[in-house]
Amino acid sequence: MKKNAPESKRSGSASMFRLARPEDFDFVPEIGLYELSFDKRPVQGVRCENPEEGARRYNEWQQKMRQVRMKERRHRNNFKPLLNLSWNGIFDWCLENGSPDECRLVLALYRSHDREEQRVLRQQLRQHEGIHRETNILMFSALFSITGNNLASADKISAVEKKGGEK
Repeated sequence: MKKNAPESKRSGSASMFRLARPEDFDFVPEIGLYELSFDKRPVQGVRCENPEEGARRYNEWQQKMRQVRMKERRHRNNFKPLLNLSWNGIFDWCLENGSPDECRLVLALYRSHDREEQRVLRQQLRQHEGIHRETNILMFSALFSITGNNLASADKISAVEKKGGEK
């Protein structure tokens, strides 16, 4: 048995994984290919004609998957769901987490009565990392716009205006 680094952990915060080396491949005469000894999943590089190429492709695949897992973890850790399902809840998010640009766009969306203008504003909000990636505000703002629910605290509106640089 070969003494190598342990296989990757699939849960928890560890992001370690095992890199393949050319000597980790065994030739399988039945299929006429080299096969990675410690990983039999159908992923890039596990079966190959050349162990050096297989190791390179497998390690690139592992790096790509690691980046995907890190991005998902970052998203999950930064996500702040809208708990108060109202415009007040959206304004609370703006006050706690929003940038001045996000505050201005949310206020414009709140004040807009034209569906096309609302669509354009939501599209602009999607360009902002916080709103689009870290909360579910866009979905609820669309719902509130469709239903005509424009109830919000004047104090919160004023505070968001101030943060957005409107007053």
